[in-house]
Amino acid sequence: MIDRKRNLRTAFWVGGLALFFFVLLFVKRLWLG
Repeated sequence: MIDRKRNLRTAFWVGGLALFFFVLLFVKRLWLG
């Protein structure tokens, strides 16, 4: 059985990484644009 707290933490990490890469691409696009 998967721990709910652990699953929430994993989802938080994945969301944080996705947001980080999105911001990185956005800033790079602004600089190159």
